Amino acid sequence: QHIGKFIALILLNVWGLPVLYLMALPLDPCEQVAEEEYDVDLAIRVWHLAVCSKERRRSLDTCRCWVNRKLVAASEHYPLARMAICAASPHYRRAFNKKGRSV
Repeated sequence: QHIGKFIALILLNVWGLPVLYLMALPLDPCEQVAEEEYDVDLAIRVWHLAVCSKERRRSLDTCRCWVNRKLVAASEHYPLARMAICAASPHYRRAFNKKGRSV
């Protein structure tokens, strides 16, 4: 009685999912966003983060750099964000204060 559902699921697993995977691949190699350095399995990256302090430091530095760029971009475009960021962090307050005379 459930043979129709069974056949549909088998066809989906055998043909449907691989076809969806192949459709998601970029046609042009230039369009690939993964760099060779970061093209590793997620489980391996998590394992390296758990056991390797050098990898943790590198990932933390990358995250800090990303956050700093986003905060600077937000403070350049939105005056209210600039006031909030400067109020929250003395480091940003010193960085955004104008030094010298401006013409």
